[in-house]
Amino acid sequence: MTRLIIDCSNIYHRAFWTCVRYADFKLSEEKSQAILARKFITDLMSLSRRFNEIDQIILCFDGSKPFRKKLNPEYKKGRKKLDDSFYVVLNECTEILKNKGFNVMHIHGLEADDLMALSVETNHEGFNVLISNDVDVRTLASDNAVIYTANSKNLKLYCDSLETISNHFNVFSSLPAPKDPKDHLSEVIDTNLLYYYKFFLGCKTDNVASLLPFGNGERKVMEIYDRIKGQKDISLSEILKNEFGFNITPEQMWAQNQLIGLFSIYMPEDKVYEFDEQIKTVKPNNISLKMEDVVKGTKYEITK
Repeated sequence: MTRLIIDCSNIYHRAFWTCVRYADFKLSEEKSQAILARKFITDLMSLSRRFNEIDQIILCFDGSKPFRKKLNPEYKKGRKKLDDSFYVVLNECTEILKNKGFNVMHIHGLEADDLMALSVETNHEGFNVLISNDVDVRTLASDNAVIYTANSKNLKLYCDSLETISNHFNVFSSLPAPKDPKDHLSEVIDTNLLYYYKFFLGCKTDNVASLLPFGNGERKVMEIYDRIKGQKDISLSEILKNEFGFNITPEQMWAQNQLIGLFSIYMPEDKVYEFDEQIKTVKPNNISLKMEDVVKGTKYEITK
């Protein structure tokens, strides 16, 4: 089974920042809210049709109060909160998609990239195409999962190897090529290195602190990674102790992985169970729908 898994929260934010550049766009006004809703759904339907031979589409949305906030109250603190209308439109679009029969995943306490990771785990014998600009999601690249950025300035298929792309060529054969002929659509990434970056350096945008002393950044992590790559039985705690004299406790290791990791073992068991129950109800989607079909009969319906 081939599954298309979309980070809808990411797509919605992108749609919003496109709309704010429109003349006379004011989110407090119903007219502008309709423009945003239609833009988001148009982008979503367009992305869904870029791929061939898709059996299921799963739409992932951020849930409220992410569980990582309990682990670290500083998590994502400082991000500018947008006007309430932003979230009203998002919630209404979520309900519209549900009512139209789409597979909408929205679980209190889990973020969209958590749901994407769980969707991949539950389709480990199939193939998964993930759509997101979130760098964290790229850690999920494997022989059964690739990540598409869908960013017009950076059209990329991130993969663990080019063989993964060639083995599923029919799925990607209709994708638009990058605008710059010098760019390649597919890019091989080292997910272990991405994980090292996240674990050791934390994440500034999520407000997760670095474990390394001040002055050590990606270059230092790359240097360590190149030196130990391929060696067996070297733990991250050993690296911290040998390289920086920092003794990390098992509890600290677990907490850091919960803050940066996208694997079910790091998520609350009750949330994973809730996802497992929802995924059983997933059905094939009608990806031929256009935006006009989706908003028909709603407050965002296009009228003459």
